Amino acid sequence: MCARNATVSRTVMVSKIPKFLVEKPASLKWLWEDGVGAGKVENIRVCPDDTKFLQVIKQRAQVLAKLENEYQYILGNPCVHPDYNRKELFDAIMTEGPEARKEERDLLLKWAQPHHIAVKHRFSCNKENRKACEERAREREGGSDSCSIILNRRKMLVRDKSEGKKFKFNRVDKIDHLRNEFIRLDLESEKFREQFDEPVPSSTAFVTFEDAATAHMVCQTSMYPNPSKMVVKMAPEPRGVYWKNVNFSPKKKSYISWFTVIASHTRESRIS
Repeated sequence: MCARNATVSRTVMVSKIPKFLVEKPASLKWLWEDGVGAGKVENIRVCPDDTKFLQVIKQRAQVLAKLENEYQYILGNPCVHPDYNRKELFDAIMTEGPEARKEERDLLLKWAQPHHIAVKHRFSCNKENRKACEERAREREGGSDSCSIILNRRKMLVRDKSEGKKFKFNRVDKIDHLRNEFIRLDLESEKFREQFDEPVPSSTAFVTFEDAATAHMVCQTSMYPNPSKMVVKMAPEPRGVYWKNVNFSPKKKSYISWFTVIASHTRESRIS
């Protein structure tokens, strides 16, 4: 009964919806309930006609995964330091400004794994004091007056776009670069979410009914005089939807299908 009453069991995906219907979701609700008399509609969600938001979300997730890997590389997974505080580190990471960057570096230096800690010796430091400095570095007590404790952080090459088309790369700190990219993409995704209050609708919508029987019945019924319009089928799970292709127009889908057929035929002819 739980699976039968689940949202995915009561939701259908409607594609190729006419423009005059998709612009007014209330018309779609009237079509299902009063026009056809299929059953009560719980929710209607029209997909926005914009793939840039999906690209930003995908890039944001990729950058976040790389950033997490860098912190795991330095701190370990899990971090075994007794004073480790995840919230304190998160607040320092997400806060802008030089003071927050200094706090982040100090926290990473304090909680980092021992093999990522090094001592930067100066010329005035003799060989006798170097062992003492290295022991202090392991204990995070600080070096001598002539030495300093540093954290070995990985670097990466980033293209300098200010130079135009010239292939110029800069070697930057990997954590700082990924953090800045994540914050930039996060702000960009927030702007897209604000625009979704009045989005440009696509020709695809997800309709959730109050019971699963109505959803299955609708999939077997013709909803529009033109059979090529209002194509209804059971909605897959969100993880099974390739969202980038959801709002493709029928014309674009036909072009892609024809291109795929031609490409596969060309490949087979070359092999033979």
